[in-house]
Amino acid sequence: MKFLKKHPLFTGLLAVAITPIILVAADNIKKPTMVIDVGQEGYFIGVTPEYRYAVIAAILPYFSDAAKKLDLPIKLPITTSDLIPGGGGIYPFRKTVGGAVTLKSGWVFSFRDGYVDTIEDEHSYAADKNPYKTDRFFGTVNMTTNEAIAFARETIRKLGIPLESVFAEQEPIVEGPINDDNKIVPHYEVVQTVGPEHEKIFTVSVSAGKKELASGKGKNKKLAEQEAAKNALDNLNL
Repeated sequence: MKFLKKHPLFTGLLAVAITPIILVAADNIKKPTMVIDVGQEGYFIGVTPEYRYAVIAAILPYFSDAAKKLDLPIKLPITTSDLIPGGGGIYPFRKTVGGAVTLKSGWVFSFRDGYVDTIEDEHSYAADKNPYKTDRFFGTVNMTTNEAIAFARETIRKLGIPLESVFAEQEPIVEGPINDDNKIVPHYEVVQTVGPEHEKIFTVSVSAGKKELASGKGKNKKLAEQEAAKNALDNLNL
């Protein structure tokens, strides 16, 4: 295990591979929901431009509220004029009202199941995912473990979320970042989609630099990424 923790690909691949475990825990968290009965859950729905614009307009106030509570450097309120061209999309599922937007300033917000579940700025690797810009995400760690924990808890409080509802009052297990001199970050890319709209199968490849490590398939991009990560770990004998 000591060797694995130092492997330049281990952290990124493992993080994707164990996501299902995290999701199982997250499913037990009671979340506020916006209840709109639009039919059977689990299937895609046809989306008209009018419906898309209506959903985006409905979720923008939630993004403005989150940005205000966190004192983000964003002009408020957020309006459709603040979005990049084509920078707003919705989730085309029955019984799931939500979507994601990208602002001209580079900020990304996502709303699902009645709450804001993603906030990213232009410096987030999760938002960029460009393997050729990896260097900008490496540097000196200027925050202690206790400072990081306190910052996370304060952010949760600012959003009006009780720490107990997301288990943040418990003592966390935190490991520092790996010293990765090679600066290698796994990169995922959808290489194929097959099947009808409501039964698509995605194939995702994972690579490090210019070398493809493995691929995986799944009913959505996240599941395909998880299988690709597991296959890559197996191929690397990790």
